[in-house]
Amino acid sequence: MIVAVRSIGPLAAALGGKRVEVDVPDGTDIADLLGRLAKRSPPAAGLLGKDGRAPAQAFRAGKSLAPADLLREGDEVDLVLAVAGG
Repeated sequence: MIVAVRSIGPLAAALGGKRVEVDVPDGTDIADLLGRLAKRSPPAAGLLGKDGRAPAQAFRAGKSLAPADLLREGDEVDLVLAVAGG
């Protein structure tokens, strides 16, 4: 199934664009998606976290997704990097 991943800034540059489409098998969850993106785009691996875990947070339709949340055909997943500072 095809899902779209949207991102901005350094993550978008590392993934190859602000919107990339990824072909994943049925039953793929967010953690799997992040892991696939890290393998597909090694420069993004450090931004996505080890084995698809934080610091990137995933959202679908404005709602935060947990690593075990399953993807659906046609999903658009927004990835946002953790921001710190003051």
